[in-house]
Amino acid sequence: MESEEEQGSSLDEQVTAVLRHVWDAASRSSQVPTLTLGVTSCTRGEGVTTVARLLAKASLRLPLRQVLLVEVEEDAPAIPAALFEQCARPTIVSRLERLVVGSAGGAATLRAGLDNVRPRFELVVVALPPAGRSTGARELASVMDRVLLVIEPQRLPLRMIQQVKDHLDEHGARLVGVILNKA
Repeated sequence: MESEEEQGSSLDEQVTAVLRHVWDAASRSSQVPTLTLGVTSCTRGEGVTTVARLLAKASLRLPLRQVLLVEVEEDAPAIPAALFEQCARPTIVSRLERLVVGSAGGAATLRAGLDNVRPRFELVVVALPPAGRSTGARELASVMDRVLLVIEPQRLPLRMIQQVKDHLDEHGARLVGVILNKA
């Protein structure tokens, strides 16, 4: 049986491997100097924020200068796109900054805000609201260069997961993988 430290190390290695795969594939297919990686789920409580934080932390194992973690929260105040860069705050982790924004500004504000931070950050990991909850959440996902879907397999029927995937596709989200959480 693995100790908690060994399990944590193994999880860090797995998250780093996922991120490296997404980063390498995006780097080969894009001339964009910054990758925006959205993380969403079907419903609340599937671990989107935790996975996004792990991905942001793991990204520092890649040869990146600056990384931004954006947490889009439904109950947080909206921030004008022009202020995204100014509102980003350093974390205790070197080269990693964090920004919390409200979802009320919609996809246009998120897109413009991310465009404003692109010159400063090579990777922006975005924890998005659940894509299974609303059209607005799926529109936010469509703003990302790439999207990962976090699912808790025992919690949801396969039919619902497939519906969310189809809705993301319909909105133009570029889904590149699924992370099974709590499996």
